[in-house]
Amino acid sequence: MRRSSTSWPARTAIVGVLALSFAACGGSGTPDVAGEPAVTPTASPDGPTPGPAAPSPSPAPSPTTPAAEPTENAAPAEPADFTVEPEGQELALVGPSGVEVLYTLPDEGESVFRAAALRPGSTRDDMVVVVVTSAEGMYDLRWLDVTDGEVGELEVFPQEYNLPSDSMSRQELVPVPVWSPDGRSVGWVVPAEDRDAATLRTVGWSDGPGTGDPADDNAAFDLEIGSSQAQALHWTAGEGSRSVLQVMAADGTVFDVHLERQGDGALALLEVTPA
Repeated sequence: MRRSSTSWPARTAIVGVLALSFAACGGSGTPDVAGEPAVTPTASPDGPTPGPAAPSPSPAPSPTTPAAEPTENAAPAEPADFTVEPEGQELALVGPSGVEVLYTLPDEGESVFRAAALRPGSTRDDMVVVVVTSAEGMYDLRWLDVTDGEVGELEVFPQEYNLPSDSMSRQELVPVPVWSPDGRSVGWVVPAEDRDAATLRTVGWSDGPGTGDPADDNAAFDLEIGSSQAQALHWTAGEGSRSVLQVMAADGTVFDVHLERQGDGALALLEVTPA
């Protein structure tokens, strides 16, 4: 069903106020308290006259706690209150306020949206959506940026990161893209190129597919699930730097793909188990 485009929601600004309080420290520079008499030292019959009493030491200033630095294993972002759904030639934004058309494909070419994945941490005004489009039986990976409420153009993945046309000709399931919980990688499942197995393909992300670092660009992992036909379902955070990607084989069997984010940013396959 085709919907007419609605106006993009006005950007909302969230302003946080951070109040810093500093404790005043005593010391030689602190003015005397008005009305307080000065203390005059007295002589002792058994010894010399004492000198002035030593001033009380000023309390040490409290150390300032530095702001927390982001870590490799930061908690996943809170899920957005909306989803992005493929509906034919339209990419729909579905939220509490209803359904809006985010993007519409042109009639020429007869491309349609088949799958969409919203990057973790996205908001209505700033988001990244990875989509799969198809035309004449061929699939393409593309992505769409929304910045400050402005919808950009739909970009096609570079060939080295896109869906391989040779293996996709044997794929019956739509290659659904999914984001890692930290938003640093996106992955999808395709048939293996040279044997009857499924392959998990992943690519790092930095203002688009690819980071320029071979450690986390375009990694591939064989999935021993007894089938070359499988589809990614969702990718959830585990303990520490670990995560679990669920995939479903063509016969409906679901598997857990256990992954770990290594120190250099690369993903490592730990094991594949029945869900």
